[in-house]
Amino acid sequence: MSEHTIVLPLAVIEGQHLIELLDQFLLLVDAPERDADAALLRLTPSAYPDDEQADADYAALTRADLLDRRSTEAALVRADLAAFEGDDLHGRDAMRPRDAIIPGDHLDPWLRTLTALRLVLASRIGVE
Repeated sequence: MSEHTIVLPLAVIEGQHLIELLDQFLLLVDAPERDADAALLRLTPSAYPDDEQADADYAALTRADLLDRRSTEAALVRADLAAFEGDDLHGRDAMRPRDAIIPGDHLDPWLRTLTALRLVLASRIGVE
């Protein structure tokens, strides 16, 4: 484990919303019909856009591993947000600050997962 720890202050409701997004992301990347979703294609872009056969071969070799890594990292990020689970929020309680503690060796998975979430959301709303 890295000697550095990141403390990320979030409102309780922000942490809960992030958990919801991560749960939906995990359902997406763990879905058995992975080939059918445009958002997943955005997470695994074409390596050979001008060569359909080479691109298909590359995807066959790498796509499942990449999506498995995304799933593993998203689960790690979700576990780091455990402090935000279980609160039944009312009024100002939703904005109460709470710290997410991110061990230094989790920082890269956090950044990759947040980027993947951004790409999925952009795909869903039609941002290219």
